[in-house]
Amino acid sequence: VLLLGSIHLLQERDYPLPVDVQQAYARADRLVFELDPAQMLSPQLAQAMLGAGVRRSGRLQDELSPAQWQRLGDWAQQQALPLERLQMLKPWFAALTISLQEMAQAGMQAELGLDRHLMGRGQADGKSVQGLEDGLAQIALFDAMGAQEQRQMLDEALDEAGSKGARFQGLLASWRGGEPGAFWAQAGQPLKSGYPALYQAINVQRNQAWLAQLPQWLAEGQGTTLVVVGALHLVGSDGLVEQLQAKGHAVERLCTV
Repeated sequence: VLLLGSIHLLQERDYPLPVDVQQAYARADRLVFELDPAQMLSPQLAQAMLGAGVRRSGRLQDELSPAQWQRLGDWAQQQALPLERLQMLKPWFAALTISLQEMAQAGMQAELGLDRHLMGRGQADGKSVQGLEDGLAQIALFDAMGAQEQRQMLDEALDEAGSKGARFQGLLASWRGGEPGAFWAQAGQPLKSGYPALYQAINVQRNQAWLAQLPQWLAEGQGTTLVVVGALHLVGSDGLVEQLQAKGHAVERLCTV
């Protein structure tokens, strides 16, 4: 089993992929992603995300402090985006909207994400492709966040918008450079300390669920399986690498960066 940490939005300059990644892909008989490609790319999943993120009643403004609403209004004005469109959203979905908008303006595209890229290649090359979990469960993680966590997530998104993507660019530099410690310090530690409940749901619970599935591909006769998940899931004490080692599996780093 080969583990590959993905970034879900990348730029054209991230291709072609490093030789290590291309060799891992070539070796793989099977590709496993967080979600099955058929579901991840389906319009139904996007509609489900929108359905979960749009309010059924009330206004976003009423859930925020006056200062936070003002910050959101300033951002919307800079983007030439009608503020009334944001009134319909839950705070977590407004935060996600801001982050995606900012990353798109920085040239980051979901269509260029490593997982999307390898999904397309795998399907074109006739490799077996499958997912580890259901997309609706991913959406439910965000929708289950408490009100305080959602407001904090919105503040974080607005802070990042003001930095012109500096934090995300630093994260990308750690990923491109193959520096798991730096990646954890920038992505994992802030999430664990700032959003402990969300961290448990996103990292700990999901990693444990995935760990239960990995042994099936370690069995004799299963060939080589390339598991492509968000890079955050591989780093830190709760990451797949250390968790596999704790269970007695030998884990060798193949990255030559």
